Amino acid sequence: MAGSGTGRTQQTLGVLAFVIGIGVIGIVLRIAFGMLADPKAGIPDAGGASAASAMALGASFMRLLTRLAILLLACLCGSMVAGKGVQLLLSGDRTGRTGPTP
Repeated sequence: MAGSGTGRTQQTLGVLAFVIGIGVIGIVLRIAFGMLADPKAGIPDAGGASAASAMALGASFMRLLTRLAILLLACLCGSMVAGKGVQLLLSGDRTGRTGPTP
């Protein structure tokens, strides 16, 4: 069979891509859990109601939104990589076929 080597390679790459995608999702979940475990991380102490503390609070909020956006993007990328891995894995056994099997 001429296409069996290519199919095996696609299946191997599919499994590898799936594992990498799941790994990225795992890293995102670990970072998100760390953010959840310490909800006051990066928030300045509100000892006085001055303009400097309000600016620090606003900057902290923007850092939080930035981190959440990066986590969302990384989660989406991990899902797409894992999905492509599954697609490669399932298409690896179909190489060389020209039509439906009888």
